[in-house]
Amino acid sequence: NYKTEVPKNLWSYQTEPFHFDLKKIAQDELKEAGLKEDNIELANDCTYCNEKDYYSFRRDKDTGRNASVICLKK
Repeated sequence: NYKTEVPKNLWSYQTEPFHFDLKKIAQDELKEAGLKEDNIELANDCTYCNEKDYYSFRRDKDTGRNASVICLKK
């Protein structure tokens, strides 16, 4: 049940029922960890729209996997 599993501090990121702005959550957590906003790059790909490259439960109605990559450069 997401209502009990989602931490209270993330509820401000809810955009509509059952939807949270995960990109904004990640961006804010990286900034809180000390990264400068100029050094944070977010992809604008749509996993729902891009069937060739991404799995989407909303689109496919079946389980699948996506991976995220975070790279820190010195």
